[in-house]
Amino acid sequence: MKFAEEDTFKMTDVRTDPNRVFRHAEASRRPVLVVNKSEKDIRKVAVVQAFKDFETADKERAFMRALIEGLLDVEKGHEVLLAEAKSRLGVE
Repeated sequence: MKFAEEDTFKMTDVRTDPNRVFRHAEASRRPVLVVNKSEKDIRKVAVVQAFKDFETADKERAFMRALIEGLLDVEKGHEVLLAEAKSRLGVE
């Protein structure tokens, strides 16, 4: 993943004004990259993301994993009738 310059903050920014970094992550709805700049190189330290966006992405990843597992089951011939699945899950 590439980060735009406006989404990259130095570690000193986090130390001096952490709320600025958090507000940016929440307002932009994009993750923020925190870097530690030394004389020799730039080290990527952390990624900060608004909690709401993290939760949404986590749910989407879980859904995608379940979908892929289901498709693999179908490919392997592990199928059940809809009525049986509803019965197992207690869904009417």
